[in-house]
Amino acid sequence: MTDEKSRIGISILNFKLFDDTKDFYSCFHLTEDIRHTLYTDKMEFHVLELLKLPEELKDDSDNILLWARFINAERKEEFDMVADKNPYIKSAYQTLQVISQDKQKQLEYEACEKAIRRAYLTSIK
Repeated sequence: MTDEKSRIGISILNFKLFDDTKDFYSCFHLTEDIRHTLYTDKMEFHVLELLKLPEELKDDSDNILLWARFINAERKEEFDMVADKNPYIKSAYQTLQVISQDKQKQLEYEACEKAIRRAYLTSIK
């Protein structure tokens, strides 16, 4: 029986990996070296190079750029600006604010994350 689930790898880098492009986002798929035949459409690797993020956001910025700016944000103003542009980021920001202010919530969150990782690792064995 074939597992039809996609496998996605995400690398969030705080350095420049590719000197041949100014793009901050790249997506890769596995292909055969000579024929360039796609190995599978169920596997892909996404790379965010945070040092290449544009300084300014445009009104029509895509979700990948918004999430990258959220991940890279350091000041409250940056978080607020990005959160106002996407309801999912706004929800993540609200959760982050709760967790960062309450030590008990931090411990609960970490325990939940560990349980999720443990369940995932058990499911792939």
